[in-house]
Amino acid sequence: MVNIFSTVGGYMIYCPKVMPSAAGIQLAKEKYKIFPNPFKDELSAFALWPQDMAVHIKIYNSLGNCCFNTALQGLTNGCMLNLSELPAGIYLLEINNGKEIVHKKIEKK
Repeated sequence: MVNIFSTVGGYMIYCPKVMPSAAGIQLAKEKYKIFPNPFKDELSAFALWPQDMAVHIKIYNSLGNCCFNTALQGLTNGCMLNLSELPAGIYLLEINNGKEIVHKKIEKK
């Protein structure tokens, strides 16, 4: 298992290498999975896009301002976003792989 820690704009991103499992079958139907929702400090994101595909993640607050923005190389192995510096509230998460854009409403407690 390889763990990658990097800091982007003051936020720490943790990208674990995971082995294929039964969870992958569920992901194949959804293409992406974001959890937990609502979250406290950390949000996990998994997606079934090729590892060589750049994935952009943005989080917008209720006023439409982008409060988190990062680019990662694929999300097949998943990433854990440390969003502890964001205040509690409702946000819009955007995942863009260059071919499609996925939006999901998330809540920070």
